[in-house]
Amino acid sequence: MAIELPKIQFFHTIEGFMVILCLFTAIQSMIISGMVPGVVTSIEKRYGLSSTQSGTILQAYGLAKMLFTIPLSYIAGKGHMPHFLGYATLITAMSSLLFALPHFVTPPYSPSQSGFDGLCGNDPTALQCNGEKEVDVFGIFYVALFINGMAAGLLYTTGSSYIEQNAPKNKRSVYMGIFGAMVGLGPLIGYFLTGGLLNAYVESEPAPIGLDSNSINWVGRWWASFIIGMVLCLLISPFWFFIPAKLELQDEEERNEVELQSDKTSNTSPSISFRDAFDMIKLIILNPIWIFTTFAETSEMFNTTGWSGYGSKYLQTQTDMSASTASFLIGASVVPAIVIGAVLGGWWIEKFHRTLLHTSRFNAKAAIGAIIPIIILGSISCQTPSIVGLNEAYNPTKTIDFKNLSNICNIDCICPNIFDPVCGSDMRSYYSACHAGCAQIKEIGSSYANCSCVGFDIMDFSISTERTVSTGMCDTTCKSTGLILIGFFLFLFLTFFNSTSATIVIMRSVPPSHIALAIAANDVILKIGGLIAPITFGLVFDNSCLDKGSHCGDNSCAIYDKPRIRNTLFFGTSLVTKLGTIICFVIASYYINKVPILSVLEKESDEKSSQDSAPKTTT
Repeated sequence: MAIELPKIQFFHTIEGFMVILCLFTAIQSMIISGMVPGVVTSIEKRYGLSSTQSGTILQAYGLAKMLFTIPLSYIAGKGHMPHFLGYATLITAMSSLLFALPHFVTPPYSPSQSGFDGLCGNDPTALQCNGEKEVDVFGIFYVALFINGMAAGLLYTTGSSYIEQNAPKNKRSVYMGIFGAMVGLGPLIGYFLTGGLLNAYVESEPAPIGLDSNSINWVGRWWASFIIGMVLCLLISPFWFFIPAKLELQDEEERNEVELQSDKTSNTSPSISFRDAFDMIKLIILNPIWIFTTFAETSEMFNTTGWSGYGSKYLQTQTDMSASTASFLIGASVVPAIVIGAVLGGWWIEKFHRTLLHTSRFNAKAAIGAIIPIIILGSISCQTPSIVGLNEAYNPTKTIDFKNLSNICNIDCICPNIFDPVCGSDMRSYYSACHAGCAQIKEIGSSYANCSCVGFDIMDFSISTERTVSTGMCDTTCKSTGLILIGFFLFLFLTFFNSTSATIVIMRSVPPSHIALAIAANDVILKIGGLIAPITFGLVFDNSCLDKGSHCGDNSCAIYDKPRIRNTLFFGTSLVTKLGTIICFVIASYYINKVPILSVLEKESDEKSSQDSAPKTTT
């Protein structure tokens, strides 16, 4: 018992609480904001899910947070908050295990048609599907993220409340800053961990010969990172139960202040009648500053939620890189942009824009600046690869208006509709070795020979002497990967540059007694934008699909129309929503000083700002 005493004593300090809180926050954000987005394309390919289905799965997290954050936070606030955080940690562990469960309850992954060797043949048994539809993986994924959202709602509200009630007054902002930093660190770790594991084959046995992480039918070990997340949650969960419900503050004056605030809240809250609450809500909703700033933030939430879920998939589809590489690059560029943008934006407001009008105008200027990277990203040219029989005719001198994989050169072949592209010696990409008319395996898993469609001229029926193909499409790599990453960095940096300042406008546009309700109402509306985004982005991908590449009823897409995705996402969604953001911020700025209550609040804020700024200028 004496050996354990120092550890128990440590957990009776705010530092002990912060250690466990930061670990849990980093793990939770690692799972939901790093691992999940990093494996979207992998689970779509593995289980035949459409992008709309994956978007619906991603939506479950936000829906749970919207429904359960307020009631669960209320219950936790009345009870033992560290214990409730311990329950949230265990729920997160369960959700992580549940998300990985489909791997263990479905048949092993078969990257190509079972029993089919890829050659031109007429064996009808090669056209049989392997029947992996017995388990409702969609429902499992949905429930996993839904319960994760419930736990996240407890984490971010209860964690903040415990710091506010138990940390020394002069250190609360520091601890809150560290808490927020963990939210940004987690996704970075998640993307990197997922990227490394996706280089390993999804099954425990070695990958089939010729299949590697750059192959179009490759599925990496997507599930392993979630097992790691589960283990980490289980390791830290017991420590929550060593932390007391309240910590003893060393400064007695601070303890008296906390108790006084608690007593004041408990004494005054019952006196608020339904009519009072209704009047408060009415005042907030009819406040044009609050409503237009909230609409602007909702538009921003749509963009950030959509791109955080599908940024890795977009990079992968545009550049034809592996899921592993896309996860690494998104983690290295997008996550720092979000963290740096939010931190620098808060510093900029504190340094240069102290009045409400200046802050609101700053919001509009930052949104206008974000238009530039949107236009750049929408203008970067990554072209859809040409596939013979899909979007390119077998006869090079003709055009094709629709998919037609049959031709005189492969008329004797019965080929399954499985997209497994090969590059011919004539430097043209074919749908598969079978559709290229290949009758001989040159090297198992990598090349085929005697391919009747390669070098075939429909006009004179002659065949070139070299008739081989190798696995994979001919070189289609987009040369603009660096520009895409820079554009993403600037876009998200400028989007989060005004995130702190928008919150400041929300809080300062209402009387002090209305702030809590104003933030709560703002949060509910923001979550609506977050719920719409994943499905919208998923629909864009699905509507841009050129071919699903499977006759077995899979909904996943094999090849996309790259320009259509790019134009729709940037010029059709991001640009339009960003323009809406700018308009709302401008209108909010226009109404400042026109709302009666704000003229008084703004004057008081200006006086306080001038008093606060005097000592800061001398340091």
